[in-house]
Amino acid sequence: MLPYIDHVYAKIIKLIEAQRALYQETLVKIPTPKFYMLYNGRPQKKKRDVLSLSDAFEEKDGDLDLRVHVIDISYDEANPILKSCEPLYGYSYLVHLIQGHKRRGDDDDTAIAKAVNECLDAGILTNFLAKNGKEVIKMFKLQWNEKDAKKYWKEEAHAQGRAEGRAEGRAEGRAEGEGNIVLNMLKGHMHLDVIEKLSGWTADNIRALAQKNGLAVE
Repeated sequence: MLPYIDHVYAKIIKLIEAQRALYQETLVKIPTPKFYMLYNGRPQKKKRDVLSLSDAFEEKDGDLDLRVHVIDISYDEANPILKSCEPLYGYSYLVHLIQGHKRRGDDDDTAIAKAVNECLDAGILTNFLAKNGKEVIKMFKLQWNEKDAKKYWKEEAHAQGRAEGRAEGRAEGRAEGEGNIVLNMLKGHMHLDVIEKLSGWTADNIRALAQKNGLAVE
């Protein structure tokens, strides 16, 4: 967050006339910063904690520090943070569902599609998923496939000189990945209009994929 706050303060200084703010003798007041990290990994004993930049210093007498308040939003019905904020509860519950399906053996696409469908059926994050479903799915796809991504990056590093072929392969991979997501939505019995909103696919393309795989479209 150190480079982030530097960027934010630079923008603030610019808004209050950079030259005057930098050279005038009068002290220029700036907003007081607060830093928060929302944690949704394994449940922690403490729901709040503080991380300090100075913990990473080789010596402990440095003149710079930055504190970040960690808020545990991992899914727990008793978590007071989730009780007090409906959007955080919805996000935490969605992650909880995805992780559960993954533990039971579902692949990435199936786990995400099932979790999104369950949230929609339960009325959780309904408006957000309807508007941003495609981006949410892409985000979770990246999150769950970090190991695969690193593996592919290494493979690409050893295949220099074939940029065109790699580009075509990546394009095909993206298309195939989106198709798998839509296919799992169909297998999860999502309604056609919901799949359209979440995937960005047209109704005709969704029906064609369903017909190709012998699936019904609701």
